[in-house]
Amino acid sequence: MRWHMEQALAPLRQEQPEVYQSFSHVMDSLGAIQLNTLEVAGAQFLQPSGLDELNVKFHNREMPGQGGWRGALRGMTAANVEADGMATARVAVGFPDNLVPVTIRRRANRFAVDAERGGRPVRLHLPNSGRMAELLVDGASGLAALRPGLRTQGTLYAIRHGGRWVSVDARMPNRLLEAAVTAGALPAFEGWTVERREVRWKAGRVDFLLRRVRPAAAEAPRALVETKSCNLVEGGVALFPDGPTLRGTRHLAELEAALEAGYRAAVVWFVQRDDAGRLRPHTGADPAFAGALRRAVAAGVEAYAYRCRVTPRGVTVLDRIPVEPG
Repeated sequence: MRWHMEQALAPLRQEQPEVYQSFSHVMDSLGAIQLNTLEVAGAQFLQPSGLDELNVKFHNREMPGQGGWRGALRGMTAANVEADGMATARVAVGFPDNLVPVTIRRRANRFAVDAERGGRPVRLHLPNSGRMAELLVDGASGLAALRPGLRTQGTLYAIRHGGRWVSVDARMPNRLLEAAVTAGALPAFEGWTVERREVRWKAGRVDFLLRRVRPAAAEAPRALVETKSCNLVEGGVALFPDGPTLRGTRHLAELEAALEAGYRAAVVWFVQRDDAGRLRPHTGADPAFAGALRRAVAAGVEAYAYRCRVTPRGVTVLDRIPVEPG
C-alpha cells in the first residue's frame, strides 16, 4: 500500500519536495488503518477512514496542471488498496457552482417548494418525490440554484438538518453510481463498465445495464442495477422508503426476473447524508416494499448501500454500510 502511494507521488517528490514531505508524514501516520480517499488540491489522495477531520490542502502553492504527479494521484483507486469489501475509493459529484442560501417555507406540491431568498418569495423545483417531512420544514436552511423558468425560479439541492447538509436531489444516485463504476471505486462492481442507461426491462426501465470487462465463464456477463436515493435516517439507521412506493416494489420484482434471465441483478442505495451506519426497509412506511426486498435478496438480488457526505460543493461517496433486509 505504501509502495503504491510512493510510486504515484514520485514526480511530486522531484517537483515540490516540501509538499511531498508533508504527504510523507501523512503516509507514515496511516499504519494499518482502513483506507478511503481524501481530495487534496483537486486530486484523489488516500485517507484513513477514521481520520475524517484530516484536511491536507495547499491553497497558496502553485500546483501543476492535469498531468504529472497530479494526474498520477487522480489515477489512484481502490485497486491500489488492500482493504475489505466495505471500503471504497471516494468519488464526488458536484452541485452547480452557483448555489445560494434560501429559507424553506412549505412544500407547494410533489415537485415544488416555496422558499425565500433575501426576503423575497421563490418557488423552487424539488427533484425528489419522497415525503421528506422532517427536512422540508418552515424555516429550514437550504441551498438552491436560481434559474427563472415557466413554473419555478430555480432548483433546491440540499437542506441543513441536524447540523449537517442532506441532499434532496434524487437524480444524484445515478450520477454517483456511474462515476464510481467508471472509476473502479466500488469493490462490488470492480471490473464492470456502464453499457447503457435507462434500459427497457419488463414493464418499465432499470437504471443501468453493466457489462463485465473481462467475462468469466462461471459468471453473468451483464448486470441490471437499480439505484435508490435515501435521506431519512433515524437513530443511525437509514430507512427506505419514507412513503409507499409501488414503483420501487415493482423494480425489485423485475430484478428477480433478471436473475432468471441470466443477468446479475442489484439494487444500490446512496444515503445522501453521513450519519447512517446501516440501511433497513422502512416497514412502517411501506410493508409491501419491505416484503419485496426480503424476497428479492433471498432470490439472489444483491443489495448495497453507500453512505455519503454532502457539502455545498456536492456529494461524496464515503463507504459502504450494511443492508439489513429483515
